[in-house]
Amino acid sequence: MLNLFSKRNFIPEILIILFPVALVSGPLIPEIFMLIINIFFLYFLIRNKNFEILNNKLLFMLFFFTIYILILSYFSKYSDEIFFRNIFYFRFIIFVTAIYYFIRENVKLMKLIFLSIMMCFTVLAIDGSYQFYFNENILGFKKIRADRISSFFEDKLVLGSYISRYFFIFIGLYFYLEKNLSKTLKIFSVAIIFLSFLIIVLSGERAALFLTIIGLLALYILINISYKKKLLILLVSSILIVPTLVFNNTLNDRYIKQTLSQVLLTEKNQENFFERFVYYSSSWQTAYKAFLDNKFFGQGPKSFKYFCSDPEFVTYNKRGNPFFNNYQFLNIHKKFLNVQIVEISKKVGDEINHGDLILKFKHRKKIYNFYADRIGKIKTVNVSEGQSVSTGLNLFTLDLSLTGLPDTKLVYKNGCTTHPHQLYLQLLSETGFVGALTILSLFLTITYIFVKHLIERIFFKSEYLQNSQISILISFFLLLFPFTTFGSFFNNWFVMSFSMQVGILFYFLKIKKNK
Repeated sequence: MLNLFSKRNFIPEILIILFPVALVSGPLIPEIFMLIINIFFLYFLIRNKNFEILNNKLLFMLFFFTIYILILSYFSKYSDEIFFRNIFYFRFIIFVTAIYYFIRENVKLMKLIFLSIMMCFTVLAIDGSYQFYFNENILGFKKIRADRISSFFEDKLVLGSYISRYFFIFIGLYFYLEKNLSKTLKIFSVAIIFLSFLIIVLSGERAALFLTIIGLLALYILINISYKKKLLILLVSSILIVPTLVFNNTLNDRYIKQTLSQVLLTEKNQENFFERFVYYSSSWQTAYKAFLDNKFFGQGPKSFKYFCSDPEFVTYNKRGNPFFNNYQFLNIHKKFLNVQIVEISKKVGDEINHGDLILKFKHRKKIYNFYADRIGKIKTVNVSEGQSVSTGLNLFTLDLSLTGLPDTKLVYKNGCTTHPHQLYLQLLSETGFVGALTILSLFLTITYIFVKHLIERIFFKSEYLQNSQISILISFFLLLFPFTTFGSFFNNWFVMSFSMQVGILFYFLKIKKNK
């Protein structure tokens, strides 16, 4: 294995192959890895004066986009909040180029990256399956929700999206390395591909599953393999997904019933298109209003959570949620799921007010205070010391006769969150037409390449793309796909994950250009 590394670049190479694993730990460790890789790259770039590596059209486009968002951040009316959050965005462009540089310097690094992703998928698949069936993973991390699993990501429900982002990269590397893999490794790789797809299904992440299915259909149409193998892929994929969704009530509810309840396709009394999407309606309308306010340049990257409460853009959900004044709930962060009550400070007959300490709970041997967010006189206590509870529990029933408050009132939530959960609405609202069209042009370019590949195959009986290149491009096709929900485009963890994939894409595009 050590003979696959180069002596000169050993440190950055080892960090590159460990990078997919580091992403599982959260943003801190991969940030450190990225910084070290970037430093090594800049050192070699300047020392060897190998600047021709920068002569890349896609790199120029990414560089333009980076400069553009920095300028927007500086001139945005929210610049005090967002400028310093975006000022170091250029580090991702350096990282993209560094990945490409070190792969080009040592092509054997591709196999190491492949093995790294394989190891990561294997561990996550085993651990995720264990958590799905036993409600906790091998480290004791409980399920955050009954219909979702997170594995080692703990309170971050991104297991499915993480695997889906590297899923087609892994398949592309498999095709690229296939001739040099042993029979055993080939069989194991194919098994991991199908098992990883199953984990995406079990994760409960609707967008991840939807995009993976779209990607598999595209792969089925575009790749050059025998029809027998295509039939086998279709059969195994169907066996993995159809019975799971039909016979597992939890996943059936998550993927089908919840989706149908949140998308109003038949009702005709909505004022606009966005109201058909109940769950995201207010956030999407907020983003659209912000876009209309500044169509060309938007409000500034990472500004959604600042402008979403602006009276000019704020949008309230038309469906009110009940707020119970007469119940004191245990409302704590979802990462504190399943805590133990160690001390209760209030009893029946006591009056409570906002900010009063009412109990202490323990989570992983650490004691936390919990304070009241209601006003009233305690009628009943519904919890006891030593009891294990979860967030959302009704702790006390309150007598409101002295406060004059109604037992229940309707609360209409606005669309405020960290981002609008839709890629192009986020880009339009935060970067305007210019930023959104820059990213959309990449999606349209990949679509054009796929169409050209099909035309070459059907009419000229030639293969414009290799299977490995098709798989890698599908990964980016899905990443930029317009018709689905999406995490924040400017989230550091997401961009780090995306940047490594772009570096790999650069190498495959170089192969195509050379041939």
